[in-house]
Formats: sequence, C-alpha cells, structure tokens
Amino acid sequence: MKKNFNRDRSDFKNLTLEIVESRLKEIAQRHNLDLMDECILYLYTQEYGSLTNEIADILYPRYGFKGIYPTPKL
Repeated sequence: MKKNFNRDRSDFKNLTLEIVESRLKEIAQRHNLDLMDECILYLYTQEYGSLTNEIADILYPRYGFKGIYPTPKL
C-alpha cells in the first residue's frame, strides 16, 4: 500500500479507537506478530499514516507502549 504523506487532518474525523484496534489486529495476523510487538505501530503508520493524539493516548498504555517505545506491562 502506498503511503500518502499529504493526508488532510479531516481524514481523522471518522477514525475511531475500534477501527484502529481492528487494523492493528489485522496487521498482527498478516505479519504473524503478537499484538504487543513493537513493530505493530510502525507497520500501522506505514500502511495507514499517523494516529490522532487522542487515540494514541489510549492505545499506547493499553498495549504497553510509552511514546513509540514499548514498556513492560505491570
């Protein structure tokens, strides 16, 4: 899939947490990776572009990531 670096921020208005989580699960299955693997978010951005800050703020702690780096879950 081609990256679109000129995405308008309005593209994010229909982006929901459920859509992003579904995409993350599909990527994990396609690449035979664990959902907690640090590569998942990188692959997501390569395929779909960036996340909204609001969604990233929810996903990163949920999946054990702090910023772009994974941190161990307690």
